[in-house]
Amino acid sequence: MSPRFVVCLCATTAALSPIHEALRSRRTVHNFDNSRDVPDDVLHRAIEAATYAPNHKMTEPWLFRRLGTDAIEAIASLNAASISDPEKAAKKAKRWADIRNWLV
Repeated sequence: MSPRFVVCLCATTAALSPIHEALRSRRTVHNFDNSRDVPDDVLHRAIEAATYAPNHKMTEPWLFRRLGTDAIEAIASLNAASISDPEKAAKKAKRWADIRNWLV
């Protein structure tokens, strides 16, 4: 596919599709609001929406887990262990451990 075709296709698709624009403009959020839990109805709607994602030969390989405190702390510790600077590692471990509502 030539670069000219890609540019043309993207410009046309973006003008026609709000979904395409949402995908192109999405960003990863690192600063979560940890002051409250995610209501169960919101969580259930998010999981339902995720099950509509394309999947290989309709295998529907969905498996969702809501993590508890022990699992969250273990993940935070493992993540921090990969950082050589102790101050940065401690900061990251705290930030990750403070995130509530982990769903993996």
